[in-house]
Amino acid sequence: WHLMTFSHSYSGACDGGDLDTLVTIVIVTSPIASNPNTEMFDRCMNGIFRSFPPLRNCPIIAACDGVQIIEESSNSKKSGATKRIFGKCTRDNYERYDRFCQELASRCWLQVDRQSEWQGFALTLRSALKLVKTPVVMVLPHDYELMPDVLSAIDLRSVIHEMIETSDINYIGLPNPQSFKMRLRHSTALTNLEGLNMISEGIRLEPLVMWKENPHFAKVEAYRTIVFSHRFKRGQFIEDTLGQEMLAAIKERGNEAFYNLYLLSMEEPCSFHMDGPRYLPIDEKRKRGYAIQVFEIEAAKQAEDLSGTGAKAITTGMTK
Repeated sequence: WHLMTFSHSYSGACDGGDLDTLVTIVIVTSPIASNPNTEMFDRCMNGIFRSFPPLRNCPIIAACDGVQIIEESSNSKKSGATKRIFGKCTRDNYERYDRFCQELASRCWLQVDRQSEWQGFALTLRSALKLVKTPVVMVLPHDYELMPDVLSAIDLRSVIHEMIETSDINYIGLPNPQSFKMRLRHSTALTNLEGLNMISEGIRLEPLVMWKENPHFAKVEAYRTIVFSHRFKRGQFIEDTLGQEMLAAIKERGNEAFYNLYLLSMEEPCSFHMDGPRYLPIDEKRKRGYAIQVFEIEAAKQAEDLSGTGAKAITTGMTK
């Protein structure tokens, strides 16, 4: 169910060449405490544009999950409880999330696909993919920020063209700190899988044993035939369900069960988890006297230009 869809007309400062016909960006979002402030979402987008300037003219879809409204108990009010219940939020949180979604919908260069009911990550993404017209999609959870200092030297045009032209690559993940730990944890399963050197100079891909939601590029056809041939239930994540089946199959059958999923080979992480449920906008941190890292201040400032009013112009309505 699509509540809002708007045509894409973002006037990026950098010419994206032909990537605007090859790649669509999908950011999956859901209610968080900092709504309706858009700072975290804008940092996510700004990280994409600064890391990969050729993507500035590509279509962008905000995939907004739905929610179930629950009444806030008097006990939780007294205790200040903030326990997260997936798919459910109080009326106050819903109203702030609704304002957040309306703010995104006001941006003429952003297409919003909003669910009327709670679906969870997998099904919310599946809905958004029905709107995608390009052969490749870039998928990100709303609380991941890419690191341009690490990624900006990559020739993304060459990577995307090669990805489309070969059947050997269905997915390219962008590593975060947990990616390195995962490779160590699943080193046995990776034993018989080989990496891949791309034609693009200096770019190597390492095999990945499961489909993950972390920032990645993937073929839309692979999503349709591999991922969404699996039947997901409401609230499920791809990694926790299909991903575990993929891992088990590789452990049992090795390369025969490999779906051509890869991780960009890098010496350091290229994406940062902003931890959406606990995210505090910079102004809110200042009010509370919290320590703020310099890179966060810079990232938030750069992200302000993405919003018509500026991320800081939208108050959070948060209480200490």
